[in-house]
Amino acid sequence: MDTMKITFIIVCAAIAIFILLIKKYSMDDSNRYDERQVAMRSKAYKFGFGTVLAYNVLYYLATAIFFEKPLMQDGIAPMVGVCLGLVVFAIECIRNDAFFSIRQNPWVYMLLCLIVVLSNGYVSFQNIRDGLLIKDGLMTESCLQPIITVTFLIIIIAIIVKLIFSREEEE
Repeated sequence: MDTMKITFIIVCAAIAIFILLIKKYSMDDSNRYDERQVAMRSKAYKFGFGTVLAYNVLYYLATAIFFEKPLMQDGIAPMVGVCLGLVVFAIECIRNDAFFSIRQNPWVYMLLCLIVVLSNGYVSFQNIRDGLLIKDGLMTESCLQPIITVTFLIIIIAIIVKLIFSREEEE
C-alpha cells in the first residue's frame, strides 16, 4: 500500500472521529456558540472566503500572464486556496474567541489536528526524501501533504498562543 492510500485512510479515520466527537459534545446547549461568537465566525468566514477568492484570481492571473504553463498539476491550486482560506478563518476565529464554543475543550480538537499533522508530516517527509514534490516542473499532488501539515500546524500554534495569552490575562 503506497503512502497516498495510507494518508487517505488516516485522514478519513480522523475526520470520522472528529465528526463523532462533534456530535457527542454538541448535543446539549452548553456547547453552542453565543451571538457574539456567531457574528465573529461569520466575519471570519468572509475573510477566509475572500482569501480563497483572491488566491484563485491571483493564481490564474499569474499563470496566464507570467508563466507559459501552470505551476501545479490539476486540482492542486484549489486545494492550496482552501488551505489558505482555512488558516485565515481559523486564526480570525481564534483571535476573537469564536473558534470554540463557550464550554468546548480545545484539547480534543488540538489532538485531532496533531494526528493530521503527524500523519501528513510523515508522508511529507517521505515525499520530500523521494523527490516527489515536483515533476516536469509542476507541483504534484505530493505537495498537498506538506501544505496540509503546515495548515494544521499553524492552527495548533494559534490555539496554543491564544491559550497562553488568555491564561496570562486571567492572572
